[in-house]
Amino acid sequence: MYARLMKRGFRDVFSHPNIFLPDIFGLLMTFAIGWVAFYFSGLDFLLQDIKLGGDDVLNGLSSYFFSGSGDIARVLFSLIGFFITTFLIGAGLQVAKYGMFKDMLNNKKPGFFRSLFRDNKKYYWKFIGMKIAVYLTFALGFIVALLFGLLFIGFSKIFAAWAFAFAFALLFIYLMLNMFFVFPILFLDEKGIKESMRMSFGFVRDNRKIAFYVFLISLLLYGGFFLATTLSLLPVKDFSSFYVAVGAVIGLIPIVIVGDFPFLPPLFQWQAGYFGFLSYKQSFFLRKKKILYSKKELRMQRKNLVFKKETRMSCI
Repeated sequence: MYARLMKRGFRDVFSHPNIFLPDIFGLLMTFAIGWVAFYFSGLDFLLQDIKLGGDDVLNGLSSYFFSGSGDIARVLFSLIGFFITTFLIGAGLQVAKYGMFKDMLNNKKPGFFRSLFRDNKKYYWKFIGMKIAVYLTFALGFIVALLFGLLFIGFSKIFAAWAFAFAFALLFIYLMLNMFFVFPILFLDEKGIKESMRMSFGFVRDNRKIAFYVFLISLLLYGGFFLATTLSLLPVKDFSSFYVAVGAVIGLIPIVIVGDFPFLPPLFQWQAGYFGFLSYKQSFFLRKKKILYSKKELRMQRKNLVFKKETRMSCI
């Protein structure tokens, strides 16, 4: 089942190469806004220092941050502006991508600009709310694990650190797995934020095997693509600009197919790719088929009971 779904996932994605446009634009936007933020922060001098050596970078940073509070404020405002801008604009691009996923699953030809305007009008603020809800859930898990670790601080600081790490690892895996399908539900079932989260937890609870295998396959493929890309680009590692550019472009393939893993401690989240959407819809059809089969079987049983009763009555 999973091999067939993965094969269909690759076929659907590469049959519609415009599905990569949201992530391509997102990548270009991140570089452009990052450069602007870097320039206005006043840290552009680091580019020259990096070429000269590590000591020059450290000396430059030290003199910059200890020269006055105004410079630190510029850096902070630039960073805040970068994260807010990329978050808001990036959300619109992600909504367009998920809208294109939905079109492909409904056997429609996906269109980037059509999805960009149509689906953002319908899903943008729900998508923003869902991302915030997921982030806050992980942040709450982080706080709970931290409080658990602090219970042992009087006994041993090392033991407290291990207790926190163990508790957070368990919560991290639990939340990552149970909220893996929030975005497929949000778009495919057109549910609200609260209902999507509730249904995602319920789906994983009722379909543990499917959810576990889909999540595991997505994670392994993402890691496999990352490792293969890194090894294949080792010969050109000295050409830093080319290495980064090619690695970023190739890295779009696993992001589209199996999802992305934005890492912003303590706010973790696995955003399902096309394979996650496809697996959720396939499992929905399997559940529906099972329900219809159960109803058909129940009707047949009732008919048999009626037939047996009529037969007995006729014999009497």
